[in-house]
Amino acid sequence: MQVLERKLADEYNIRFDRSKNHIRYVFAYWFCCLQYLTPCDRCFPHVVNIAVQTALKALSTNIVSFLDIYDLDSDYADVLMSDVVQRVRTLVHFCRSSSIRREGFLAVIAEGNKRHWWGTDANGNPKELDPLQLLRDVDTRWSSTYLMIDRVLYLLPASNFSFPYKLSPPCISEIEARVLRDIHSILKVFHGVQQGLSYEHTPTLSSVIPTYELLLERLRTMRDELPHLIGALDQAIDKITAYMETERRKPIYALALCMSHILQSDPPC
Repeated sequence: MQVLERKLADEYNIRFDRSKNHIRYVFAYWFCCLQYLTPCDRCFPHVVNIAVQTALKALSTNIVSFLDIYDLDSDYADVLMSDVVQRVRTLVHFCRSSSIRREGFLAVIAEGNKRHWWGTDANGNPKELDPLQLLRDVDTRWSSTYLMIDRVLYLLPASNFSFPYKLSPPCISEIEARVLRDIHSILKVFHGVQQGLSYEHTPTLSSVIPTYELLLERLRTMRDELPHLIGALDQAIDKITAYMETERRKPIYALALCMSHILQSDPPC
């Protein structure tokens, strides 16, 4: 048993408290849960990623109908309909497509830091950018679109600067940057709840349904904060709601909740 404990701790970072008999209960937890798992039970990050991809695809839909209802700026609507996320991907591809361009991008950052091209911060000190590269996104990689946009917004001053060797990357305009910040704020919510569960080193199946509910509550609040992106928000809300209602009917989550209370209590030795 000690060998097994050591193996699980070293390879999977699963640690047990022998004084509370948590070894026995953890194995019972997994044994019971596995009896009810089915092939269609998707992991939480996978469902979140599906909702994110659905929202991104819906960004440019029904924009015309929102123009009058929400007094949407026509320039803002034009950016949404032009697929601003794809424009970011084009920029990232341009900056990363060769070693010369990657080196040139870092050279721009270094030169800008040296000559104070990036303006000043709130305290009046010259801003400096970290020597980082832009990030690509992948549909199947969780939070990759959020991380891509996050990095582009951080490095935007350098991204819009002409490269050495007379190379000029596609520029992100101010209105495009505004739209990207709004999209970024939505994706940040998904990223936050996903990371919240990922940080745990103990079984988190019992936390899935409550986390879905918190996510839905936050997305519904954002409908009022970002009414011009309500189409994308509604698509994400519908996707998560449909999945959550299906999962509520399965015994695995109720069982996980009960077992979670056992694990968190102090069972007799």
